Amino acid sequence: PAAYLYLGRLYLDTGRKTEARAQFEYTIRLFRQGRTHGAEGAAATALASKYLERFHDANNLFMEATSLPGNQLDAYVDWGNLFLEKYNRNDAAVTFEDALKINPFYPPALVGLAEALSESRTSLAEAKALQALNINPSLIEARHLLARLYLDDEQYDDAVEQLEKALKVNPESAATRSLLAACYNAMGKQDAYHEEVRRVLDTNPQYGQLYATIADNLSRRYRFVEAIEMGRKAIETDPSLWTAYASLGVNLSRVGKETEARKYLDMSFDGDSFNLYTLNTLNLFDSIDEYTSRASD
Repeated sequence: PAAYLYLGRLYLDTGRKTEARAQFEYTIRLFRQGRTHGAEGAAATALASKYLERFHDANNLFMEATSLPGNQLDAYVDWGNLFLEKYNRNDAAVTFEDALKINPFYPPALVGLAEALSESRTSLAEAKALQALNINPSLIEARHLLARLYLDDEQYDDAVEQLEKALKVNPESAATRSLLAACYNAMGKQDAYHEEVRRVLDTNPQYGQLYATIADNLSRRYRFVEAIEMGRKAIETDPSLWTAYASLGVNLSRVGKETEARKYLDMSFDGDSFNLYTLNTLNLFDSIDEYTSRASD
């Protein structure tokens, strides 16, 4: 099943979603027919389910995979990443810690834990990412995490250094080049910025996360009008990028466009009901509307 998963992810990385979906469906079919089994089969099927946005199935299959005999490390890591993707940092941290109980020095689990901690305990997150890189310098996910931390702190040269090291491992990584584009944009290096944008879209014309990454950094620097422009480009490029709808809605609310903000937040939650941050923002809008209505009465 690993070969079909790999091919599916390769198709995803180049924007060939229909071909990717076929590979993931076939991975699931093999498991259901009993042609793959055990922890490896369950974990592969869980990943395929995740890529097909069948998140409850994926969660149940990861639970099954980690309860079976065999090498469970990657199943725990992939399960933790599922929790991260669905905004559940607490369960993600616990799951990565379960992996580290098996092997305290497993780099993907260390960087996963770092990611889970990155919003609340940035110093510890940085330390865990550096620990992972000390063991495996080729782990680009750790480079990405450090680059985001440095970018948020406006340590642009340090961020670029991490991303250049990541490119030596995978020169075609859209995630790496998207972060690099955000760095160059923040540094005012427009020629370099446009070159990174071009390279990402040449590889995957549907990679809306490029613009979402840039929008996120612009928002963190309070450049909301530009962030809104990038958010619109993100969802135009990938209409199923629900996190970009949510970010666009929040940024629209920050410039006083509440009606349009609510529209995009509603669309985001309709597409991804796991996003409690979006739900909380919508509930806040409802509370404000109710208060305003009562005050006017």
